[in-house]
Amino acid sequence: MAASALVVFVPESEGLVESLRLAFDPAARDGVAAHITILFPFLDADRIDDSTVRALERTFAAIAFFRFELREIGRFPATTYLAPEPNDAFLRLTTEVVRAFPDYPPYGGAFREVIPHLTVSDRSVANADLAEIELRRRLSSSGPLACECCSVHLIEQVSGTWRTRHVFSLGKP
Repeated sequence: MAASALVVFVPESEGLVESLRLAFDPAARDGVAAHITILFPFLDADRIDDSTVRALERTFAAIAFFRFELREIGRFPATTYLAPEPNDAFLRLTTEVVRAFPDYPPYGGAFREVIPHLTVSDRSVANADLAEIELRRRLSSSGPLACECCSVHLIEQVSGTWRTRHVFSLGKP
């Protein structure tokens, strides 16, 4: 079975985080560009059909595209991340997808609270510490990153790497 996820790619962040992600985030090495997860895990890729795509199209078209900034560094114990501000639009994206697909809670229901984030380092406290130090240095030089969210990507894992299966446009404001 192939996994799938719904994510917002953040190309504006690549210059800041790409080398850190390649060093410290396994998802980057599996081909996933810098992103903020909307829903993972989602349907097994072989179960996604036209009705799934239509439901996602309706869901995302009802939400207006938005702007956000990446300026704050956050931590989970073994993870360093950039927190989008404001984060309420990301929370709405997740809420609306879960409303349409209630059998797929965020992260399989493992966490009580959804915290939108762009992972920079994952699965190692030591690496998260190193990534945080370097990310603080880089952010102090670059300042906050202005970003736009205009679409959500349905990605699937095939033979160990991730690829985009469908892109859903958000609505106009």
